[in-house]
This record gives sequence, C-alpha cells and structure tokens, in this order.
Amino acid sequence: MYSCSLNVLSHTHTHRTESLISGFTLHIEIFKIHMQTHFVLLGRSFGSPYFYDLTGIRFLTMCPGVTDTPLISDANKFTLNGFPGLGQNLAEGLGDLPPQPTTNVAIGLIKMIKDGENGSVWVSEGNQPIYEVEIPDRLTLRKK
Repeated sequence: MYSCSLNVLSHTHTHRTESLISGFTLHIEIFKIHMQTHFVLLGRSFGSPYFYDLTGIRFLTMCPGVTDTPLISDANKFTLNGFPGLGQNLAEGLGDLPPQPTTNVAIGLIKMIKDGENGSVWVSEGNQPIYEVEIPDRLTLRKK
C-alpha cells in the first residue's frame, strides 16, 4: 500500500482512501472487529496538513455504504474461524442499511476528488449524493 500510494501521489497530487461506513456503524457484531481497521484509515487523513503544505497533495477519505457488490451479496459466506454465525449476523446487519449501485459511489468519488479539501472525509450511502462528514474535536465528546 505504501509504495503504491507514493506512486499515485507522484502522478496525481491526490490520494484517495476508502474506509467503509463500518467505521461509523456500531450495531453489527463483525463491524466491531472490522471497523478498527477503518478507524486507522480515517485517522490517517486527519494529520496530513504538513504533507499537503510540503507537496501540494491532498489526502481524501471516502466511506462507501452498502454497495451492490459480491462483498455484500455474499456477506453470509464470510466468517472468522471460531465465530459461528458471524457471517449471518453480518448479512442481517447489512440488510438493514440502504443499498446503492456502484455508479453512485463512482459519481461521489468524482465529486470528492473535484471538490474535497485536504483531509476531508466523505460518505456515499443509500443511493444519495455524497456528503462530507465533520469529525468533531475530541474535547467536544467528553461525557458529562
């Protein structure tokens, strides 16, 4: 990923990262495991002003929702050894979320690349137009 990213950066001056909406979705059991990897991708986009100022390369993150691909249609086949029923739980949880065609993700990706500011995070879900997500400062999240 690192060398591929450097190659893309040297030619496009834009780096796109995908992090599924699972980073924001807590009610599906497998997402509690899977979303940890997506939090890494989200966090990677936040700390990039230094690199943008140095290189002029924007870092953008897209979080696609449920998209009509085999990853979704075959979700009940995915499982982790030792966790029976996890694939079924995933399929049921994904069934509760509104699907979208791949064309909606592609249209959103183009908009994000054209309009997105460095470090921005975007969501494409439910066959709706893509939207930018505002990530709150951690100090505003303190439990009262």
